Amino acid sequence: MPHGDVAEYRAVTVSTSTRLLPMLLPTEYASFRGDVLSELCGHVECLKTSLRRSVVLLDPMAGTAPLIPFVEFIGSTGYFNDLNTLHLFVNRARTVAAYKAFNAVGPDSLLQALMKATASLSRLQRRPTDKWIDEQTLPRLLAAWHRLADFQPSPTYLLRALFLLSIRSFASYTTSSNPTWLKPGGLRSGAPRREVFNRALSKLQRYYSAAQRYYFPAYENQTSAKGGRVVLSNVDAASYRTKSPVDIIVTSPPFCNRVDWRRLYGPEGYFLEALGLCPKHEYLGTTAVRGYDDSESRLLALTDISPYLGRFLIEVRKTQIHGERSSDYYVKYFVRYFDGLFTAFDQAISNLRRGHGRFLFVVQDNAHRGQGIRIHTALTEYFSCRGFTVSSGGKERPRHHLGLRNVSRKHPMVSPRQTESIWLAER
Repeated sequence: MPHGDVAEYRAVTVSTSTRLLPMLLPTEYASFRGDVLSELCGHVECLKTSLRRSVVLLDPMAGTAPLIPFVEFIGSTGYFNDLNTLHLFVNRARTVAAYKAFNAVGPDSLLQALMKATASLSRLQRRPTDKWIDEQTLPRLLAAWHRLADFQPSPTYLLRALFLLSIRSFASYTTSSNPTWLKPGGLRSGAPRREVFNRALSKLQRYYSAAQRYYFPAYENQTSAKGGRVVLSNVDAASYRTKSPVDIIVTSPPFCNRVDWRRLYGPEGYFLEALGLCPKHEYLGTTAVRGYDDSESRLLALTDISPYLGRFLIEVRKTQIHGERSSDYYVKYFVRYFDGLFTAFDQAISNLRRGHGRFLFVVQDNAHRGQGIRIHTALTEYFSCRGFTVSSGGKERPRHHLGLRNVSRKHPMVSPRQTESIWLAER
């Protein structure tokens, strides 16, 4: 993984119990591993060599956008889009320009600005609530967010990224036995503000350090960077259009294992919605299927694209129990996921430059009640229907859908057979 958070994350998850898992930002769950990222970068560099010019890259579901510094280093243009607005703000702090600004201003000045902007939070009592953030804390957090624009020369976008990386400590949520499922309500952590912001600063510093150490000398040796261009957005991938045609699409779709991103990012999303900055869209893979009444017709359409999905969904229907059977809950969930994924990929493909067609996708196959979910098979059949030839882009690796090797030992319901692989589709 290229992210600096990874070392801390592994150390914590190995040595602590489940109750501490939700304290870590879910962006750490979804990070690419370093070896996977290295293979993706190698494919992009090969394409650049064959084209004899800079390439234009698109990641329509970018998440933490680990390719940002790589695109800048090789002098290319990268479109990084993700529906989660949290990533839009935090990813701005992952560029080479942000790294330079961070070093120029210094962590002490950034910490001082954060402390001044949030001074009113130090006098708040910890109150129980049934919301993600209690009614006394939320307005003061909103006021602090706007106040961050007043602290110069500290760049506002850096301060806001650090602020968002700290929101969870000011939120009131409860944990559950499922580490991917937080619930609103409870008490704030009560952690000292200085400690909270220092943790956020450390996360960013470790990211920069890891970027230097692994793949991206653009941070370590500024003269070697060729000055690529990064375009960030938070549009629904099903309707996202780039301003210029792209040469290659590189992405890792959201996991298919009932990971509801809206709930997993609940505290941050609640705050951003209060700011009016979150689009009103359901995340791909949402667990909310009530009112989804088009599942039967969409199931037939999916079966035409992927015969494997047709067989898989028949088995899912058989294994439903109790209320799931009467509501067809799991069938609706999987139909909605794959239908949304194919729609997003259709839109991404429409951005490819005419005459070119290269699509790299990272897949983390999963399981449902002991039944394998071979997402790579479904996507291979999808791309074949779209005129692509699909081949393996790298070796298969054992991996859990949260990015952990040891979660399966702590959570027996998780199948250890889940794997990660890279695939290349060309036409």
